[in-house]
Amino acid sequence: MREKLKHLLEQYGKLAMAIWFGIFGLSIATFSALLHFGIEVEGAAGATGTLAGAYLATQLIKPIRIAATLALTPLAASWLGRLRGRQPARAAGTEGGSDTDARALRSDPR
Repeated sequence: MREKLKHLLEQYGKLAMAIWFGIFGLSIATFSALLHFGIEVEGAAGATGTLAGAYLATQLIKPIRIAATLALTPLAASWLGRLRGRQPARAAGTEGGSDTDARALRSDPR
């Protein structure tokens, strides 16, 4: 899974990082609110305070956050591409091209 995340960061860059940290922030905020409003955490996490308990809970769901980032980043890139009126840029080194590129090559008089 680590290799998939590394590839995602290479392909989508800042967008992938924004989604990763957005999910992280949402997780911390959610767990902090749950702990603050009365969900009791047993053990060491309950004794170290709300923020430390929220951070620990966020770290425990890291595999879920990675999977969510892997799933949401391409969707967000596609959505942003359509919003801007263009398709998202392909990563360097990927096979294939757009239909427009293929048509331009076929009509090239050389």
